[in-house]
Amino acid sequence: MSVQVKTSKPKQLTEKRIENLTAPGRYPDGKVPGLYVKVTELQARLLRLQRTEEAIIERLETDGMSVRRTCVDPLVLLGIE
Repeated sequence: MSVQVKTSKPKQLTEKRIENLTAPGRYPDGKVPGLYVKVTELQARLLRLQRTEEAIIERLETDGMSVRRTCVDPLVLLGIE
């Protein structure tokens, strides 16, 4: 289910803002009229999985464990690509 994000005045699409998108929908750029970032349901799920994985790895590294990252592409990890 795609959701149109509505705000009174859209914020500019910065790299940090795009990195933090996790819900499916169209996100407008407040600076360039007609420019949107579209996040699909699959992309939203992948982003949530990736953030969860990053949090687990960070927690393990904080506890002093060594974590070996062999693949960082979630599409490859899930067998989609």
